[in-house]
Amino acid sequence: MSIIQAMFAGSSALTNFGEAMTVIGNNLANANTTAFKSSSSSFEDVLIQTVGNQGNGASTQIGTGVGLADVRQDMTQGSFSATSNVTDLSIDGKGFFMVKDSTIGSALDESGRPMDTFYTRAGGFTKDKNGDLVTSGGMVLQGWELDEDGNQRAGGLTDLNLAKFVNINPTATSHVKVGANLDASTQAKDMLVKYNPEDPSTYDFSTSVRVFDTKGTGHNVEIHFRKLPMAIPATMTGGSDTSKKMRFDVNDSTGKAFVEGQELKIPITFKSLKDSTEIAGEYTYKITKDDVGKKTISRSVQMSEIKAKTDGKAPALVDGVRYTIKADPPTGSGLTLTNLSGDDGVSEIKGVSNDNTWEWHSVVQSSELELNQRGSTSTLTALDLDKANVKASPDGATYTSGRLEFDNQGKLVQEGSTPLKFQFLGAEAQEILFDFGDALGKQGDATNDFSKKTLDLNFTDTTLNSDLGNTGADGCLQVTSGFATLRLEQNGFPSGYLDKLAVNQKGEVIGNFTNGQSKKLYQVALVDFDDETSLEQVGSNLFAETVASGLPRIGEPTSGRLGEILSYSLEQSNVDMSAEFVRMITTQRGFQANSRIVTVTDGMLEELLALKR
Repeated sequence: MSIIQAMFAGSSALTNFGEAMTVIGNNLANANTTAFKSSSSSFEDVLIQTVGNQGNGASTQIGTGVGLADVRQDMTQGSFSATSNVTDLSIDGKGFFMVKDSTIGSALDESGRPMDTFYTRAGGFTKDKNGDLVTSGGMVLQGWELDEDGNQRAGGLTDLNLAKFVNINPTATSHVKVGANLDASTQAKDMLVKYNPEDPSTYDFSTSVRVFDTKGTGHNVEIHFRKLPMAIPATMTGGSDTSKKMRFDVNDSTGKAFVEGQELKIPITFKSLKDSTEIAGEYTYKITKDDVGKKTISRSVQMSEIKAKTDGKAPALVDGVRYTIKADPPTGSGLTLTNLSGDDGVSEIKGVSNDNTWEWHSVVQSSELELNQRGSTSTLTALDLDKANVKASPDGATYTSGRLEFDNQGKLVQEGSTPLKFQFLGAEAQEILFDFGDALGKQGDATNDFSKKTLDLNFTDTTLNSDLGNTGADGCLQVTSGFATLRLEQNGFPSGYLDKLAVNQKGEVIGNFTNGQSKKLYQVALVDFDDETSLEQVGSNLFAETVASGLPRIGEPTSGRLGEILSYSLEQSNVDMSAEFVRMITTQRGFQANSRIVTVTDGMLEELLALKR
């Protein structure tokens, strides 16, 4: 009978409105749950009964109740709340964190889904006793381990474990970046004045940097600069009556930054081997610079007077032979050449100065070791027609020098490097590269060829390289504004312990250590689904994939559709309390109305039963 059906229809409504109220109650109960996603219920009619047919072919149907069609999650993003924990993470945009239950293992269920893998937007992670970043339920956060360059290591996803990064091993210094302004107005040092690291008057400017050996021990290295003239390889050929030929070769350092020569008037006096011989006249000398590419320097030397007198001795190269050649202007430094054929046969030559050339030296602090470093070796050799070789160097010593050459705009034009090898006490040998920057605007031609030099030190174990490039704004330049250190950077550091963490928008977990170093440790993985509303809720703010949700798509934060990571932040519940109260009222009224259906139907049945009386 239809009265009984009306009671069952009202009863089904009471049941389903009760379920709807349960959904509302669950939403309100989780209004403050981290990253909770609210749900909403929808209804459908059920069990339609056909009670007759109309003449036009239409059916007469009566509904018999209501059913709960669906309870669907609202996956819209909630608002964010700030926290004081760096590993409190939220996702601004689409995506889920991937977490694993380490107690289950990598077993698969009957559908082929991993039983140990879950997904969540509740990013309240903490470090457990094993150093893993875990959820409140112990699920381990997944991501990629990063190498020294910040790239993902091979091997795929892994647990984010911080225990392996509790400390960081020391790294020996291998590169020092030096940026300085060298005052262009500084007068060039006389090459006869030997560089002495203990005497500040032998250099113009100094700066220092602290480097580290393979054991992480720090050492102070001073860098000294002094301005020097550049020696010019030249060939001097005498006239028809003077057949002496002299050649000066500069090994390693050749020098190319020259302009066209000027006429020099050089008074030259020769002493011959015979008495009463005087020669008057003018002679022209040419000095030719070899190995300068397309540039050749010619200098005309006009002599106003030449006198030669005998000393009464045999016509041979003996004592008393003295050649003196002086060039002025420009002025330069003096070098002394000794004639091998006689004790007193000496030629003093003034080299043309190059005011844009600087020499640098690196010196380890005296408490550990003194190191004098000069990039290339310059050797001048005089050769006459008799093949008498004369080695010329300041004070008879040949030493290594590092050179920086600038053009007229103060740009560094010399490139090359001179590695320095250090061996510190208790550490392994190491090389450190001294980098003086890149060119301002463009590169210049190298004027000196540098080769690697090795110096023996009183340290046991360590290597330092010196890289001279072209000047940059933070590299070496030469302007008339006083000396200044623009930059001093080195890549070595001592051992240190993990002090703090940071997480950027790309999900990169960065460790900051007590030695001042920072290192990218991991990158958090995010997951997206075709239909995230079809994910299965498994409790503890966790979701599991379903057939309806589709397979997980794993990617890096900010890539594709995935959102970015916010540190010190947690996503709040997306429950809209005002909307829930509205649904509560409508659900309540629906329940009340259907309860009246039951009571009214009950009254109708009572009236029906009363008919027998």
